[in-house]
Amino acid sequence: MGLLARREHGRVELRSKLVAKGVDADTAAAVVEKLRSEGLQSEERFASALIRRRIARGYGPVYIRGELSERRVDDDVADAELNRTDAFWQQLAADALERKFPAGRGREAPYNVRARFLARRGFPADIVYRALRSGLEYA
Repeated sequence: MGLLARREHGRVELRSKLVAKGVDADTAAAVVEKLRSEGLQSEERFASALIRRRIARGYGPVYIRGELSERRVDDDVADAELNRTDAFWQQLAADALERKFPAGRGREAPYNVRARFLARRGFPADIVYRALRSGLEYA
């Protein structure tokens, strides 16, 4: 309960933290399952909270999906939580570009530098292209 009081945890993450604290693996699995059945631990809430944090930091759907997969969140849960429109992701990419490369600084960053930045942030190629084309003041 102390771990869940601080922030949401995924099922696998919570189990591994309990084992690291010295709890037997079978007992940890039983405790996590009991917490799930009581509604105190939810994979959907965990995924939603993680996605909100990553979106706030300007990360794209590919990066977020990879992190959810790394934390062993089911693909169905990830798909439901990442179901956003292309316009949303394009606007997020444009906002990330504006924060990283603000206009009016004199020498602007080359197109390929900005494209790689967005790709590293987890935006697919079509979103990167449209975000860069929408900010023609950089061209």
